[in-house]
Amino acid sequence: MLLFRAFLVSLATASIDLPRDWQAQHCRGTHLEQTGETVVALATDATRGFLPIIGVVNSTVHNSQSDVGFVIVTTRVHFLKKLLDRFFPSLRVAVCSGAEELLKHRPALQRLSSLENSTNIKRKELLSPFNFAAFYMPHVLYHTRRVIYLDTDIVVTGDVLELATLDLHNKAVAAVNDCSQKIAKYFDEKLLPIQHKILWQRVLRGDGCVFNRGVVVFDTLRWRTLQLTETIEDLVDAFVDSKAKLWSSGISQPPFLLALAGRYEQLPVTWNVRGLGRLDIGRNE
Repeated sequence: MLLFRAFLVSLATASIDLPRDWQAQHCRGTHLEQTGETVVALATDATRGFLPIIGVVNSTVHNSQSDVGFVIVTTRVHFLKKLLDRFFPSLRVAVCSGAEELLKHRPALQRLSSLENSTNIKRKELLSPFNFAAFYMPHVLYHTRRVIYLDTDIVVTGDVLELATLDLHNKAVAAVNDCSQKIAKYFDEKLLPIQHKILWQRVLRGDGCVFNRGVVVFDTLRWRTLQLTETIEDLVDAFVDSKAKLWSSGISQPPFLLALAGRYEQLPVTWNVRGLGRLDIGRNE
């Protein structure tokens, strides 16, 4: 088993080796690695319409009983930092550039552009490398052991300190189960490369439920130790090689599901209330 694991790691895309002073190079504002506060991370490649970011920040701060620091990765650093300073003058926040360059230089993400004309992909915007930004946060925030990643379409109604102090039981990630869908429906298992069959076995051994990436708690050290970003990149390579037939219904969510199947801590459903609180959503919806 140890030899097989080593084989898996050797097949992963080149290791992600960011400078330890990445934040100092690319971020404006607070250097959060120097503080012990709860860190919430967000990422967006929007060039306008930062209202959702303001909503996430405002609702998080409003419901938190302790200091919360934010790291926001974007393409318009100066504009967003100015906006946040106006609305939240005392906010501890680092607004960072550089992620776009980082993501575009990852070979697996570069290859996604070859699928722009594929009829198997309906939403071409999902091919954007920024769609994978969450999976690089444990590398970007190297000095922060616990990171809470939130999508930008979220309104927070609880105290995120609960997530910052949650026992992950040596798991790399915590997320909310969604048993209205099953992982297996996303994949054509016959197209899965042999080196990833062990991931499929974890799917079969578990409950098979999906878990949503909109709210994720990262143990950054455990994530890096397991080389989960590299595993996701390797799966993206397989997806491109299959001409976008390996999985459906998304670009970044399916490899996340497969890489973490059976290896994540379940959060209470109240931490990611999807579908207006319904536990099932019809296929047409």
